[in-house]
Amino acid sequence: MSPGQVARWKLAETIPTAGYWLPTTALVQGVRGLWSCYVLGELAESDLSGATHVFSVERRDVEILQTQSNRILVRGTLQPGDQVIVGGTHRLVPGQWVRSKTVAGVKVP
Repeated sequence: MSPGQVARWKLAETIPTAGYWLPTTALVQGVRGLWSCYVLGELAESDLSGATHVFSVERRDVEILQTQSNRILVRGTLQPGDQVIVGGTHRLVPGQWVRSKTVAGVKVP
């Protein structure tokens, strides 16, 4: 290499990041171009009147950190123990009551 020439240098650096991997089907469009996902929220006993496996849909705002094939790394307002709804999110709205026959969502550790 001689003076005045341009060189390219790629440096791969791993930066540890806290977040959760979710399937892309779990994403829902939020407000102002942001992203969200839905989780199963607990209902008060007085609301249930004996029903089992009934939950309220809750929105959690997330930031996309990385995409990889059909999954995404996100961080945001997800809480440990949240059960993320990974399919059929286009039919849901926050506050809607849903019944779960089996919990097949992604559980946040």
